[in-house]
Amino acid sequence: IEDLYPTDEAWSLDMDKLKALTAELAAFAGTLGQDAKTLLAYAQKMEQASVLLSNLFNYSSRRNDADTRVGKYQEMNGMAMSAYVGFSSATSFETPEIMSIPEADMERFYAEEPGLERYRRYIFNIRRHAEHVLSPAEEKLLAMTGEMMQAPDEIYSQFADGALTLPH
Repeated sequence: IEDLYPTDEAWSLDMDKLKALTAELAAFAGTLGQDAKTLLAYAQKMEQASVLLSNLFNYSSRRNDADTRVGKYQEMNGMAMSAYVGFSSATSFETPEIMSIPEADMERFYAEEPGLERYRRYIFNIRRHAEHVLSPAEEKLLAMTGEMMQAPDEIYSQFADGALTLPH
C-alpha cells in the first residue's frame, strides 16, 4: 500500500489536490462544446482527478480493511467518499454537455486537436448512452446521493468486519 502513499500525510496532500482539481473542473460547466481546446483541457484534468480519486479511495479502503475498528481510517474512508460525491456533483454537467455537442462538431474537434484522440473512447462511451441521460439538474441530484446510497452497506460492513476475528 505504500506504493500508493508512503504516509497518511501524503494521502492528505493528494486529497487537497483533488479538491482543487474538482473546483477547476467545475469551472468548465457550460463550456465543453465551445471548442476542441476546451474539451481537451477538461478531459486532461478529468483524467488527473480520476487517477487521484482512485488512489485516494484505494489507500483509505485498504487501510480501513486492515482493521475496521481504527477510527482514523474510517474517517479517511469517509473523507474519500465525501470527496467522490463532491467530485461527481461538481462534474455532473459533463454528460449532458458532451451529449449536446453535434456529431459534426465532435469530428471537427478531433481533427483540430489531435490530443483528443486519447479520449475518443471515453467520449464515445458517454455519447452512446444518450437515451439514458438525464437533464443537468437531475444528473447533479443523482450524483449528490452517493453517500446516502452507500451508507447502509458501509454501516453493516463496519459492524460485521469489526467483530470478525481471524487466526494469526
